[in-house]
Amino acid sequence: MGADLQTEFHSHQAEDVQTRALTLASEVGELMKKMVKATGYGTKAFAVTRAFRDELGDVMADLALLAEAAGMDLSACAESTVVKMRL
Repeated sequence: MGADLQTEFHSHQAEDVQTRALTLASEVGELMKKMVKATGYGTKAFAVTRAFRDELGDVMADLALLAEAAGMDLSACAESTVVKMRL
């Protein structure tokens, strides 16, 4: 995301990999809950809402924090996946 989020937000969030992974899983769950509600539990087409966008942002931030906690470059991870997908 361009900034060292781990350093910027260290004062109010845990920094270990396990906690970051659990936080990410929780945020993904919240994102899916917004999607389920936005589709009326599958009865209507999905449309992006502000709540969905906000939750997606939370997922992205927590993913970046997890990568930093693990000492990994998130962009390099994504590039590796793109390479695999192209094979």
